[in-house]
Amino acid sequence: SGPMDSEDKDGHYERMADVKFSGPMDSEGTFFLAVACFDSSIYLLRLTSGLGSRRRTLTGNSSTPTRAMFSADAQYVVSNSKDCNILLWKVATGERMHSLSIVRDAAWPIWTGILGWPVVGIWKPCYDITDVNACCQTPMPGPDGRHYIAVADDLQDVVLYRFPATSAGAKHRDSSGHASHVTNVRFNSENVLVSAGGNDHTLQQWRLVKLAGDAEALAVAQPPQTKPYPWLRAGNRTGTGDDFTPNPAFVPGAIGEERAGAAEARAVLEVLGQGLAPGP
Repeated sequence: SGPMDSEDKDGHYERMADVKFSGPMDSEGTFFLAVACFDSSIYLLRLTSGLGSRRRTLTGNSSTPTRAMFSADAQYVVSNSKDCNILLWKVATGERMHSLSIVRDAAWPIWTGILGWPVVGIWKPCYDITDVNACCQTPMPGPDGRHYIAVADDLQDVVLYRFPATSAGAKHRDSSGHASHVTNVRFNSENVLVSAGGNDHTLQQWRLVKLAGDAEALAVAQPPQTKPYPWLRAGNRTGTGDDFTPNPAFVPGAIGEERAGAAEARAVLEVLGQGLAPGP
């Protein structure tokens, strides 16, 4: 659930924040493994017939990449970092893409990034920039036929939202059980959720159940919040690597035009310097 250590070919150790497998790349069963490390790099390993070799080192992050995700076609890998940057690379070449609009229509197998258009709504006004530790989308629809995303936070809760959660102040359900901050959450293929606690040293299992009236409650967004998102209060690097300026407070606009929350989601991510928005 937490960082692990990895030894490279030169005998150096780096803490690992996240590991992710891609889907198959070809008929020979070739996969890629992305390893996000505390040295601000993501290492790509090529896996064929059970054998692995390091292919590329993806650079550009100015802080630790905490999450990595492959697109469904395994052509791209995206990362979230501690300083709230969203970076994108092309798997085949290791080239960094400087606009997330390239993948605006891309499919993602299971969303696990804490930043991005699909998860703008998981950031409660009471959170600071470190309070969301992990999230995970359901691999298949829940009992009501909808997808959900579970969030692990520092308030000792496992929080459930409808996915995508694109509106500020999205309706949610807080579930208690941990006696410490929740460090990670993952759904298995049957939508059973496992959450990992921090100082309570526990693994807990959860299941999705359909409660009377609950599905509709989760589907309705609350009125727009006037409090800024935590990464905007803290300021954020624009991606150029040098300039670091506080961002102005963000006041979401009205919800209802286009897809619910799409306009404010674009505004948030444009302030983040990424400009990712849903496709038409």
